[in-house]
Amino acid sequence: MKLLLVSAVDPGKEFEAREPSLGLGYIAACLGQHMPSVEIKIVDRDLENALQRFGPDLVGVSCVSQNFGLATAIGERCRALGIPVFIGGVHISALPASLPRCMDFGVIGEGERTVVEVLRRFDAGGLDPHELQGIRGLVLRAPNGRVFATEPRTLIEPLDSLPLPARDLLGIRRTSRIHLFSSRGCPYSCRFCFSSRFWQKVRFLSPRYVLRELEHVIDAYAPAQIAFWDDLFIADRPRLSEIVRLVEARKINEKVEFYVTARANLVTPQIVDLLRRLNVAMVSMGLESGCQNTLSYLKGKVTVAQNRTAIALLKAAGIYVNATFIIGSPLEEEQEILRTLDFVRDSDLDTFTVYPLTPYPGTAVWEYALARGLVSDRDMDWSALAIDWDDRPGQKLVLSEKVSRERLSELYQLFQAERRKRRILYGLSRGLRQPRFVIRAIQARMPQLSGR
Repeated sequence: MKLLLVSAVDPGKEFEAREPSLGLGYIAACLGQHMPSVEIKIVDRDLENALQRFGPDLVGVSCVSQNFGLATAIGERCRALGIPVFIGGVHISALPASLPRCMDFGVIGEGERTVVEVLRRFDAGGLDPHELQGIRGLVLRAPNGRVFATEPRTLIEPLDSLPLPARDLLGIRRTSRIHLFSSRGCPYSCRFCFSSRFWQKVRFLSPRYVLRELEHVIDAYAPAQIAFWDDLFIADRPRLSEIVRLVEARKINEKVEFYVTARANLVTPQIVDLLRRLNVAMVSMGLESGCQNTLSYLKGKVTVAQNRTAIALLKAAGIYVNATFIIGSPLEEEQEILRTLDFVRDSDLDTFTVYPLTPYPGTAVWEYALARGLVSDRDMDWSALAIDWDDRPGQKLVLSEKVSRERLSELYQLFQAERRKRRILYGLSRGLRQPRFVIRAIQARMPQLSGR
């Protein structure tokens, strides 16, 4: 049996196709563990080539909400060829009722065990609708057209029971920057984020598991950098301390540098010392706003003063700081947006990114937009949720009740001008202070220079 897994991204948007889908890598690894006879291919482009040359018996598509239209088009193409197809990922998990007619079913939430069970049934006798109803964690369409969900699947615990993701199927080159996850979920519930609802609770891979994965990727790919893409890498301080201890014992911190995520109110001198020992080169934080009213609306109990303190502590330890900001909250005035711009200009941030507030399904912001009639659970232009306002800003959703679309676009460009300046200065500073990592990063993007 052949399974084609497709990450529905827009390959024309570099930031979408920059890193391969570890989620599909975990699914492939679990299938390899439980159904080794299944032949698996993972792609995020060249769909026609994969369909014709690989000849899958079944296709699975994963997507985020802004690419739901792309996923639907993939499903329609597979249906035209007579290939069964299903969908998974955050969008269908947030809005199961949006299951397209071209899809045979959807996988809700954590997909590893669900997909293994589906393929066992498929291998035994095809996708019988009555059989599928007995599988937990699916969304199906009844003969009368009604969409319904089966019983929810329990979370995978312990996470250490998962095999390492099948990076060998993801087309990763040696000397690339490698990313990994050491946890699932977030202890906070920011108004704009779906993570805490999707994962339901925070679960951690053990420090020993993390060490095993680090040693594996270093041996297999010789990366210059390893990025932890956890929602909040520093959430559990004792666990972080143990990871640091294990990394130091194996001298991994002398071989690579790390990028990690943090939250300002959790950044303490003790945490910063652990990150320094780990050889963390950059910390990314969602600071979101330099205006307290907006910050409280978006993130709850965190303060602008804590944002400033976190930057100062990290910079004092020689760690580069990247941040994200959000503008255009419903009741945010123009002067409050400009206050955030002043915060950025006055800060010691190395790099940052700004996003207009976007309502993603499953979030509190989505419920607000739904109540105002700005979005729909089923029929809408999902590409309007794309995060890149440099591409057709006139088609993006605007939630602000205080600032016009045109003015918000102008304010966004002010942030972008500051961002470009920061990125140039960051690149120059990085090149002067750490030339060996810059050289290795160039080699990763230009493999002909690496001699491999």
